[in-house]
Amino acid sequence: MSSLDDTTNFCHLCETYSREAIAAKAEVRALKLKVLEYRKQALDSDNYSPWADIAAQKQEAEEIQKLAYELGVDLDD
Repeated sequence: MSSLDDTTNFCHLCETYSREAIAAKAEVRALKLKVLEYRKQALDSDNYSPWADIAAQKQEAEEIQKLAYELGVDLDD
């Protein structure tokens, strides 16, 4: 009997790790999408400030990197 599940393409021996990794990546991606939506709303706003946007982008990038590090997610994937 193979330890590879054809429906998930994950080995049963490492299934728990795989699910955790997928959940962590999904959490980071959701945060990235949220940041993009907020940025789009800011750009569409009458009160848009490029300096505030640059500061916000830096803070958002730091938060995403911190979350990815805590969850063990490689952002280059």
